[in-house]
Amino acid sequence: MKKACAVPLVLVAIVLVGLGVYAVERGFDAREQIRDQLAANDVTTPAGASIPNARVDDAATALSLAQFVDGAMREATDGRRYDQIARYLTATGAETNDPAAAAIGTDGQPVENPLRAAAFEVSTATNGLYTSVMAFHIGELAIGLGIVLLVLGLGLGTVGVVFAGLTVPAVVRRHLHLPHVRAPRLAERYSHTRT
Repeated sequence: MKKACAVPLVLVAIVLVGLGVYAVERGFDAREQIRDQLAANDVTTPAGASIPNARVDDAATALSLAQFVDGAMREATDGRRYDQIARYLTATGAETNDPAAAAIGTDGQPVENPLRAAAFEVSTATNGLYTSVMAFHIGELAIGLGIVLLVLGLGLGTVGVVFAGLTVPAVVRRHLHLPHVRAPRLAERYSHTRT
């Protein structure tokens, strides 16, 4: 009965170990993929960033650059987000969302507000950087979860083996058809030294 109960434990342990190895491998793979993508852009944080003059290739430097760029853009837009900036400029340089009130460019179209376009580009870039930071953290989470699954699998496998009353040498003996050799007791081993 004990051995019958131990088999499912060992099988579940094997599955947990397999899932743990997979999760750890995928976590490291995700981190490397994001690191490679960031490094391919060959971007360095500016001198005013929280991590100055560093190559952006990990979560800390990506977050530092995102916060710096976001802060600089908020300063340039007086704290306004992209959707709060008017789309066009008037002839006097004021902002407007009314194309009829906008200045007309040489192409005959209303003049676009360059601050809005810059805010859009910065918003896109910072969203990408924040997504990279999140991806690094998800990779770390996968690695941690994988380690937990590995430990649980190994622990459950050990319990299954112990529950079945097996030991590793007994398993080896059975598969190699070796005779059972009883280890001498400690008292017997040292009895000849007591004369």
